[in-house]
Amino acid sequence: MRDHSSREAATPVPEAVAYVRDLFLDFRPAWFLCGGWAADAWLGRQTRDHCDVDIAVFHPDQHAIFEHSTSPPTSTSPSSEAPCPPRQP
Repeated sequence: MRDHSSREAATPVPEAVAYVRDLFLDFRPAWFLCGGWAADAWLGRQTRDHCDVDIAVFHPDQHAIFEHSTSPPTSTSPSSEAPCPPRQP
C-alpha cells in the first residue's frame, strides 16, 4: 500500500489506517487493506466506527508478515482510539 502519487489524498487517511500503513512502509511483499476500512475507502467516507484495521497478504507471504510483525514498531499506536465494545450476538 504505497502512495507514489504527489497529489494530496481526496479524503484524509484515518489515524488507525495511517498507523498500519506506517508499520508496513518497509514491508516488501504486497499487502492490502480489507474489511470495514477498505469498504469505507472505496466509498470515500467513513460509514461507521471501526475497532480494528484488517489487512491481507498473499498466502506465500504469510511467513514474511509474521516475521515483520515480531519486530518492534517504530512509532506508538494511536491513543485516541477507544477500545472495541463487545460484539453483540
